[in-house]
Amino acid sequence: MEGVLTPEIWIAVAEKTGIKELRRTTRDEPDYDKLMQGRLAILDQHGLKLSDIQKVIGTLSPLPGGKEFLDELRSFVQVIILSDTFEQFATCLNDADVAVIAPVYAAGEKPIEGINRDTFAEALRAHGHRNVITIEGEDDLAAAVAPYVKPGAAIIGTGAGSITGWMNNLPKKLEGLL
Repeated sequence: MEGVLTPEIWIAVAEKTGIKELRRTTRDEPDYDKLMQGRLAILDQHGLKLSDIQKVIGTLSPLPGGKEFLDELRSFVQVIILSDTFEQFATCLNDADVAVIAPVYAAGEKPIEGINRDTFAEALRAHGHRNVITIEGEDDLAAAVAPYVKPGAAIIGTGAGSITGWMNNLPKKLEGLL
């Protein structure tokens, strides 16, 4: 997808930071693990964090024609973009005290067999998360997170669609539980 529909992220990071070594891609180092270990060492050497990379990603737009291509393709077929970095992303919540997983709702597309709340929760557990809780919906969220809410705690909601409303409603729903 990078370099076809979207700019290559690491090249953009290299340009933003001025660190030319970050321009290396799998064309330069075909061993992805070795490439990523090198990138992580460079980030560490320069004191860069994931949030710095996310800021760069936030400035990127699809390459010219990329969005139009996907829109046209979607008019004929369902488009599914798969990532070969699932294992890396399945571990991204491991440092959270708890991961609360709600049902996965299709955003207008037909549901994909095997992709749902339970398979996502199992993937998190299989990749090392020690405390994964599944809920049925917004009404269960406050009770699920209440035991973990302490002064200074952060509750982060991520997803698409209704999660923003859920997070906006959460403080009021927690009032009677804390």
